[in-house]
Amino acid sequence: KDAKVAYYVGCTGAYRQQHIAKHTASILNKVGIDFTVLSDEVCCGSPILRTGQKDTFKKVMRENLEMFKDFDLLAFSCAGCYRTFKVDYPKQSGEPLPFDVKHTPDIILDLILDGKLKIKTPYNKKVTWHDPCHTIRHIGLAIEKEILEKSDNWLLDSRNATKAKEAWYNRPREVLAAIPGLELVEMYRIKGNSFCCGAGGGVKTQFSDMAMKTALERVREAASTGAEVLLTSCPFCITNFSDAVKALKKEEEETGEDLSSVGSKLEVVELLELLDQLIE
Repeated sequence: KDAKVAYYVGCTGAYRQQHIAKHTASILNKVGIDFTVLSDEVCCGSPILRTGQKDTFKKVMRENLEMFKDFDLLAFSCAGCYRTFKVDYPKQSGEPLPFDVKHTPDIILDLILDGKLKIKTPYNKKVTWHDPCHTIRHIGLAIEKEILEKSDNWLLDSRNATKAKEAWYNRPREVLAAIPGLELVEMYRIKGNSFCCGAGGGVKTQFSDMAMKTALERVREAASTGAEVLLTSCPFCITNFSDAVKALKKEEEETGEDLSSVGSKLEVVELLELLDQLIE
């Protein structure tokens, strides 16, 4: 195809959370973005880098940079892939990216802010939002660092950096604010202080008990808000939170105890899945 936009599916979207990839492709089609998906796509390298295999990571990185060099934009549904391309590739290669990169919810917000998209279908539920580490805190810190590294006036630019970081943290909340009927109730730990889902950095694979305990703690925090839905936008977070809620439901069945106060009744939803349902 002659498309200048590529949708980078990522390993999790291709194999474990295929519904997220399908919803993302559906959204991009609905909003009129001409895009393509490469059949020979390889891993972004995020788990390779996070587990300390830098030489292998750089090999994968070079392959991806070569593969996508002729595109103008790469769209992502995976928070980890997005962070790896946006932050780690320039850092590890020493060169700026030859293309732009965006997380799909960010593309949707740009269309909303430009007046090109209006969500009309209501979603009448009480929702709490989980900030994924990769797309929120990590990118926010990268934005802050970039501003301060170029600074000639630390006092002034530190304020600007804080404002820019906070604006980034608020972007997914602006998407939620554009959904009629949705009531957002925040957890205690949010934005730059958000609590990890427990699945990143190879933890879910190597330390599954720790990953489950972490997810259960976050699910409990989400339930304490009174929300019906735990909403996020990261396939790793979705997987770990879903596993935690399943574990709570199983415990309920085995013990007969009502665990709704700690999250057994929570509905775990990916933002892209929700947006695909609501965008006409």
